[in-house]
Amino acid sequence: MSILIEKCLTLSTAHMPPPGHEGFDDFGVRSEPHEYGTFVFFGGWPEVESIPAWLRPIYKYARTHECVIVNFDRDVEACDRFKVYEW
Repeated sequence: MSILIEKCLTLSTAHMPPPGHEGFDDFGVRSEPHEYGTFVFFGGWPEVESIPAWLRPIYKYARTHECVIVNFDRDVEACDRFKVYEW
């Protein structure tokens, strides 16, 4: 039996527009809220056009780096690469 290890991109929740983790299922991406934010799972790599505009740059970056999970965490500092939203 082999072991599968998946890569995870961790970003600040500041890179999500309010209300945060709601609505991911509307475009075929699975999400799971946690105490400090939301996990987003990009299994199967949906078409870019099906991803909301705010999430596309993050999705493309995650896909380029083979990260099938994005962890939006409130305790992580925002980065310059992605848009920051006011909550």
